[in-house]
Amino acid sequence: MVNMEELLREMESMKITGNSASAHLWKKCVDIFVPQLMSGVDLPGVEDDFKDYRGILNDRLKEIWEIFHRIFLDSNEGANDPEVMRIIVIHLIVVVGEQSERCPWNTDETSGLVQSILTDICALFGNNSLSSIFCGPDDKLQTILMILRPKLMKDTWKTYPGAVVCYKWLLNQIEIPELTKYLSNILPTALIIFDDFVPENRIIGLECIYRIIQHSSTHREFIENGYAAVIYDAVEKLTHHRDVRYIIPTFTCITSVLAVIENNNHSINRFEWSKRDDVIATILDNMEMEQDLDLRHAYMMSLPQLLTDLGCAKWLQRLIRIIEEYCSHHTDLRTLKATLQTAEVILTLFHLRIPAHCTPLYTAFLKLHLDLTETPIFDKEITNSLERCIYTLYQLTPNVGSVIMRDDRIRTIIEDSLLFACTGDTKYCN
Repeated sequence: MVNMEELLREMESMKITGNSASAHLWKKCVDIFVPQLMSGVDLPGVEDDFKDYRGILNDRLKEIWEIFHRIFLDSNEGANDPEVMRIIVIHLIVVVGEQSERCPWNTDETSGLVQSILTDICALFGNNSLSSIFCGPDDKLQTILMILRPKLMKDTWKTYPGAVVCYKWLLNQIEIPELTKYLSNILPTALIIFDDFVPENRIIGLECIYRIIQHSSTHREFIENGYAAVIYDAVEKLTHHRDVRYIIPTFTCITSVLAVIENNNHSINRFEWSKRDDVIATILDNMEMEQDLDLRHAYMMSLPQLLTDLGCAKWLQRLIRIIEEYCSHHTDLRTLKATLQTAEVILTLFHLRIPAHCTPLYTAFLKLHLDLTETPIFDKEITNSLERCIYTLYQLTPNVGSVIMRDDRIRTIIEDSLLFACTGDTKYCN
C-alpha cells in the first residue's frame, strides 16, 4: 500500500506543465472535478449546493471532449508521448466516473457528453472493454485509485460525493475477477461508506462490498487475509435493522460472503451450528414478528438464498410455520408469490424430511387454493406456483396425498388438471 509521502510524490509527477495542448487539457480535467462540499458531512448535497458548478459543467465537458478528440484522434499529436497520453486518459476517466450517473451536480445532458468521451477513449486504444483499458499493462486503475484515495478517507469522503460516485462506477466497470489485485485499496473505502448513518450511503457501501465479493469468491487470499471475516462482521449487524431499503441488499451480500467462507473451509460440518445458522435465525425471528407488508415481502424474497443444503433442515419446522402463516394472510400478492416460490425451494431441498411435516403444508396449500378459488386473482404465476407446491407435496407423500385427493370435499375445490396430475398414479387411486 502506498504511504502518504509516496502518494504525494506520485501525484506531483502526474502534473503536465507548459503551454502545450496536452497541458491545457490536463488542467481543464482537474478543474472540472466535482468540488468539495463541506456541508456534506451533515447532509447529502442538493442541486443548489452545486449551482455554480452545474452552470459551467456541460460547456467545459464539450470543450474537453473537443480538445481530446483533436489532439489524440484527429491529429495524433498527443500520442507521441505515451506517458502524457496515459496521464490525460487517467484524469478523463475520473471526470467520466464522477458524472457517470444523474447527480445534483450535473444535468440530463451530461450523460451524453461523458459517453462521447468514453467512446473516444475506447477508440484511442482500439478496445471497447473498459476493464482491459483500466487494468492493462500500465495499470491505470491503480493510479486512478491513488488519485481518489485522499478524497475517500474516513474524514473526507462525505465532502467529495463525486469521488464516491466515481469509485462505485469503477468497481462496476472491471470484469471479474480483476478487482482481487486491488483488495487492500478498494475494500476499506466500501466499508467506510457502509459504516454511515445515511441509508443511501449504507446501500452504496453494500453494493460496493457485494461487487468486491463477486470478484474475490474464488481467491483464498480473501479468506486468509481476513477480508471475508471483516465483511461478515460488518454486514451481519445490519440484518437486525427493520428498514426495507436494507433487507434485500444486506442478505444478498451476507449470503455471498457466507458462501465464500464455507467453500474455503473444507473441514466444515454442515450439520453443526454455523454462521449461516446465525443469519437464518435472525431472518426467521424477523419474519415471525413482522406485520409490515413491505418488510414481509423483502424478508421472503431474501430467505431462499440462505437455504443451501441439508444442514439447514434444522430450521424446517420453523420454515413450515412461517410458510403456513404467510399463506393464511395473503393480502399482498407480491409476498404471496415470494412465499410460494420459497415453499417450492423448501419442498425440493428438504424432500426427505417433508413427509414428517406434510399435514400443515397440505392444510396451508389447500386452504389457500380454496381462498383463491373464492376470490380469483389474475396472476397466473401465483396459481401455477401453488399447483406445483401441491403436486410436489403429493409426490413426496403419496400415501397421505391419495387419501386427501380422494376426499369429495377436496375434489370440489381442486381443478381437474391438478387432480389428474396427482391422482393419475393409479397405485394410490384405485
